[in-house]
Amino acid sequence: MSTTGDGAIGVLAQAIGGGGGLTGDAASVRYGPGLVRDSSFVGGAGEGGDIAIRVNGEVGTAGANAPAILAMSLGSGAVFSDQGIMLMRPWEAAGNSGRLIDISVGDNGKVSATGAGSPGIYAVSMGNSGAGVGGNHRGEEIRINIGARASVSGGTGDQAAGIATITPALTVITNAGTVSALGGLAIQTANRARIENSGTVVGNVLLGAGSTFENREPGRLHSGTTLRMATLNNAGILNPGGENALGATSFSFVRTALDGSLQQSATGRYAVDLDYYDRKGDFLSVSAPSRFDGKVKPLPLRALRDIPLEIARFEQPLSSYGAVIDDRSPVFHYDLKQSGQQSVTIAMGAKFAPDGLALAKDQAATANYLQQVWDQQGPDSPADGARETASRIFGHLSRVQSQEAYLGALKEISNDATGARGAAMANEARAFAERLNSCPAFVSADASMREVDCVWGRSIATRIDRSGSIDDSGYRTKQLTLQVGGQKQVSPGWFLGGSLGYSAAHTTTSYDDVDIRSQGVMAGAVLKREIGPWLLSASLLAGYDTADLKRDVLLGSYFARASGTAHALQLGGKLRASYQFTFGNWYLKPMADLDLHFIKQYGYRERGAGLFDLVTLDQSRLGATLSPALEIGTRLEIAGMATRAYLNAGASFASQDGWQQRQRFSALGSGDGSPSFKSETGMPRAYGNARAGIDLVTKSGWELRAEYGLRAASGYREQSAELRAAFRF
Repeated sequence: MSTTGDGAIGVLAQAIGGGGGLTGDAASVRYGPGLVRDSSFVGGAGEGGDIAIRVNGEVGTAGANAPAILAMSLGSGAVFSDQGIMLMRPWEAAGNSGRLIDISVGDNGKVSATGAGSPGIYAVSMGNSGAGVGGNHRGEEIRINIGARASVSGGTGDQAAGIATITPALTVITNAGTVSALGGLAIQTANRARIENSGTVVGNVLLGAGSTFENREPGRLHSGTTLRMATLNNAGILNPGGENALGATSFSFVRTALDGSLQQSATGRYAVDLDYYDRKGDFLSVSAPSRFDGKVKPLPLRALRDIPLEIARFEQPLSSYGAVIDDRSPVFHYDLKQSGQQSVTIAMGAKFAPDGLALAKDQAATANYLQQVWDQQGPDSPADGARETASRIFGHLSRVQSQEAYLGALKEISNDATGARGAAMANEARAFAERLNSCPAFVSADASMREVDCVWGRSIATRIDRSGSIDDSGYRTKQLTLQVGGQKQVSPGWFLGGSLGYSAAHTTTSYDDVDIRSQGVMAGAVLKREIGPWLLSASLLAGYDTADLKRDVLLGSYFARASGTAHALQLGGKLRASYQFTFGNWYLKPMADLDLHFIKQYGYRERGAGLFDLVTLDQSRLGATLSPALEIGTRLEIAGMATRAYLNAGASFASQDGWQQRQRFSALGSGDGSPSFKSETGMPRAYGNARAGIDLVTKSGWELRAEYGLRAASGYREQSAELRAAFRF
């Protein structure tokens, strides 16, 4: 049910005793606490009737001065006009009372008024029992019940309450849903009331003398600037203004004045938004003697160290002060202090590598970096952009409320999988150089092989699986490489060859929180010297790689995706020595490789994750790998084609065990003195290698080769499938 005109009432329920009715312009009615007035006219006598309203759907109005529900039980004759409710002077005193009003908004029901001066629910139970003179008002209880997930809201302006009542008797409001108003006045009663809240009340609450507000667990009172009641019994959550959004560009804070007594029990929580950068926060002042037990729940928005903020002031002595901090952060701690009997302040501290919490290498490095930034931003540090950014970062981290979540947050900040490309480049260079040594041919009736002139092309599909561990993220890489090359004898026993290659790779983590798509090119040259069964070779290579990286950041309710582009240069070389033993149609070939590689990754900056964007600094690495191996093979004749089947097995021993990169939050400065942290993408230092393949060579010199390769270590497996076509001159 909805209406849209000024003065249009959604639901009107009236019961008038002694005559009366409606007149005038309803659009001019002002629904404040002074709506009911005594008239100088003498009217009839009579009682109003009971009123019961049940709302299980939606009732709404959109006009000015248009209540969604207006309920009036009036005695002694009354007229509702644009001047308000005028109570007549009855000719006799008996009766002339308003009666019971019972309004219920069922679960999921909705009552809303959005216009200026428009209350959500306005209820009056009133009659005049002063015979001939007036002023002796009588009425009965007004009972309003708001069900779970139901809502009642008023419009704009300081008179547009969510719920407003007038009765000389008691008003009882039981709320399990939400009561609010666009103008900020949640509840107003002209006389004594009892509010029983287990839902949410948002805004000012103005109650008559002797009233109580029972904020029961898990009820939430998001107070406005004014609370007026005899007693606020808080066993739920009292949070002035409600909680600000962490990611907001600006924050609003509420200073609530409670004209009455606060009685906060052991289960009660006082939740306060805190901005240590601007040194502002929610605040509560209390005028009457109070009890402040239970807990204080800090909600930092911008967090900095050692800055006390006043969160409450009690004008009268406290009968009990037992409040403690309600926070489960493994990192941040709070200093809650009471000055004398009046002021309560709260300050923050932090230890990002807390005692008793086991951190992996990257987590420890990140925690140390956060500690450096935290310590730098003291209470007297200049208020610049870096300080403001740091305070927001720490505000988000303060909402991490368990050790497990904190360990995850450290890993989100510095996910080592972003270094997967740098970690893989040395192995890719080694494999590229390996494929430069690949033009052997049978030159007699047995299994003896020698180098020949050839051109070739190959396609290699590679999959890398790295298992996750306490130190490293698990990830998988799928890569396709296209490579062409050839060699020619330039002098007896001397061969010169070259190759070009292109690769495209896609890397994702086990939880899909890092995604890397890369493309690279590589070129190389090889010089071979053949001396009988000996084969010696030296090769050089150079490559360039571009990787588009995406990294998810999930910290509590904060989610963003950072993206950046990394460019890397690699240079390398390989020395190989091999010797072939021939046994008829079989051969053995022991060999040893020494690979040298240099990798330089240029610095890059992320975009898209806001506060948690990182700058990765220039990084370079020089390393070496020694790889002994033994190949066993045989010569077969299949359909007139000379066929070689072979198995190569060995090991690799690397001088370094991973890729390291230094990073920092991009918004916290880039000077040489700015702190940074190191993340390491671990790789094994020792591998087992195996290759198995078959060559088919026609009499005209065409060759087709298929090969499977495996490179494995603890937590690491690299598999490849290769198809090569060649022509031998």
